[in-house]
Amino acid sequence: MLGLDPDAEETPARLLPRIPVRTPIAGTVIERSVTNGQFVGPDTAPILTIADLANVWVQADIFERDLHYISIGQKADVTTTAFPADRFSAQVSLIGRSWIR
Repeated sequence: MLGLDPDAEETPARLLPRIPVRTPIAGTVIERSVTNGQFVGPDTAPILTIADLANVWVQADIFERDLHYISIGQKADVTTTAFPADRFSAQVSLIGRSWIR
């Protein structure tokens, strides 16, 4: 846990420069709340945020005059400012403001 290598040839065991952090879920690190050398304890806020990016939501604003072109289940290609050369496949799953009350 402390970066000590119990199988090290030297005595005492040498301190490793990095400590692996394992997670019980698979995913991508989308936020890191610590910096190199920062002390973290048991009462500290989460040090990493991990997300499953297999499915993500895209929210789009459509002009009212164009709404008749959109339907649930319709396929769409999405581009982003961050990745302008990439096209992402999408499917319309919700239309309207029914989730806002």
